[in-house]
Amino acid sequence: MRKKPIQLVLFALSLLLIFSGCKSGTGDTQETDPPAAPVDPITLFSSAGSTYTIVRGERASTEIINAAIHLRESIQEASGVDIPLNDDYMYGVNGGTVAIVVGVTTDERSQELQDSMQYDDFMIRVENNNLYLIGGSDKATVDAVNYFIELYLAQPVESLQLEGDLDMKYIHEYALPGMSIAGNPIASYKIVYDNALYYARQRAEDLRSLIVEKTGVILEVAADTSAEESANEILVGITNRAESQQAEAAFAAPNLYYSITVSGTKLVLANQGVRSGEAAVEALGSFLDTLSTDACNITSDNLNISGDIIDTLDTHGANIRPDGTDLRVMHSNVLISTTSDNDNGYSDQQRAELLVDTYLVYMPDVITFNEMIPGRNINATIRSLLSEYYTFTEAEYLNLFPDPSSDQMDDNLKNRRYSTPIAYSKTAGLTEIDSGFSYLSDMISYHGVAWTVFENEDGNRFLVASAHFSENRDIDDNWITTFAEDTLTIINQAREEYGDLPVIANGDWFFWQNTAPYRYIIESGFLDASEEAVNQYSDGIGTYHTIGVGSTDRVEEDMSFFNPTWLQALAHKNLVDFYTVNGSDHYPVLADYALIKSSTADDIPPFDDGTGDLDIVEEGPGGSGEWGTDVVPES
Repeated sequence: MRKKPIQLVLFALSLLLIFSGCKSGTGDTQETDPPAAPVDPITLFSSAGSTYTIVRGERASTEIINAAIHLRESIQEASGVDIPLNDDYMYGVNGGTVAIVVGVTTDERSQELQDSMQYDDFMIRVENNNLYLIGGSDKATVDAVNYFIELYLAQPVESLQLEGDLDMKYIHEYALPGMSIAGNPIASYKIVYDNALYYARQRAEDLRSLIVEKTGVILEVAADTSAEESANEILVGITNRAESQQAEAAFAAPNLYYSITVSGTKLVLANQGVRSGEAAVEALGSFLDTLSTDACNITSDNLNISGDIIDTLDTHGANIRPDGTDLRVMHSNVLISTTSDNDNGYSDQQRAELLVDTYLVYMPDVITFNEMIPGRNINATIRSLLSEYYTFTEAEYLNLFPDPSSDQMDDNLKNRRYSTPIAYSKTAGLTEIDSGFSYLSDMISYHGVAWTVFENEDGNRFLVASAHFSENRDIDDNWITTFAEDTLTIINQAREEYGDLPVIANGDWFFWQNTAPYRYIIESGFLDASEEAVNQYSDGIGTYHTIGVGSTDRVEEDMSFFNPTWLQALAHKNLVDFYTVNGSDHYPVLADYALIKSSTADDIPPFDDGTGDLDIVEEGPGGSGEWGTDVVPES
């Protein structure tokens, strides 16, 4: 073996104090077994080269592959010797005889060695002329490789000889090595999560990492739909197990609450949604920090935690409904599909869960949507996740205009690519009186207005609309009022039947304040909640952004308009946080309204649009639905 400078020797000795050698003595205690026969040393490499091959598993992780490459490069840099690197399959094909084994391979001994260690333990061992660099996990295997390099290859060396029975082992000291649940060792458990939710699995993985950190034990993680039920389970989310269902029944509202208990022999982390799951795992981690090595049996007597995430929802203002709120309405453009320049890498399932978590923690009475296209995965997933709590109006099947058989409509419209549905809470006491949907006058997909007339438990009626545009300018880049006029025409058709009732018109309008179409809406008797709410929490915060990027300096094109003869806006906020930043490229908009007078069917006067008294901005096609000769509509 090469000589090392005194500094490196001292460093190595300090680390070896935590290693166990295979021939360590026991003071004056007499050995009862005869001494083992000496084992010849091995030469990994010399100036003549090497007979060894570095071997890693054929399906090794990127961590292990990179560690094996790093080892080869370190040997070459220290000695100039190039040792081959193969996966275990090619090593067998090439007829290899001696190996430097990095991690688990088809060599059964490598698996046995790993099974003898906890997650953070690792060993450097020579056995049967092979050198094993292996840990209880991929991370620990990398630690073994790095330690070997630091110990033997930190300086140039012509040859490297190791003892034939070299046996170094690092044993990590865990905070709770004897942790148990209801008297059962933690190693006897598996973690079971709600298979319906991506983030339930993420929290299960987080919990596994937490248990590894505290105990060194790596638990199996399995979906509730595939894992056969057993007594020793750690349940994450609302699984199909009875213990999860019982915990969920105690929650006063979805997605706000979590509880952590021991039920029988099961540890139950019950929660719905993304935020509460994160809070539950964090709370369990804090609890484990209070345990000691001598007292780490988790039971129903020492673990009974419940909590909520309400305090985390203070997004540019209070999340609680203001006093006097009669109606909470949210608008959300969900982003139908990502593009190459607007993609955060999240799946439709992930984005849907992030958005639905936002809907359910704020629990608006009515949600208006944009870009919810039938046939798209995110649409189906959002509807499914909301189905227990919200009813979607059936406007997509009613009042289609123009006729779907019209030759003027493109194929997408003929397939009813309606994208502006409205949903209402099943617990808000609302009854759907009527609903409808119409395309705008350009008859282009995604341009349309849905509306629903509701009646609450007090008999008060109101109309909520969901509009979506994509352009409000002509070919000369002049603002036009066409689609704003279309929208009010569609809303007013309903008002002609149900009277001049309260109206809340939400949408991704694709215009912003002080533009001609915006002024048209205001001059038609509406106010902008972001400007007129008693509590305005989102001043200067735009709603459009690049998905995954939390910018707030772009335009506010998602707006909620209301008619002040009936309604007062009590609060308005654009919801900006990790969940909404990554859920869509439009932040959801939340507005709380109060009815300032009775709007029962008997109290609603007939509708009079009063257009004769308005100073209408005449720009572009002017809302006639017929384009001028110098204007080319989208096709």
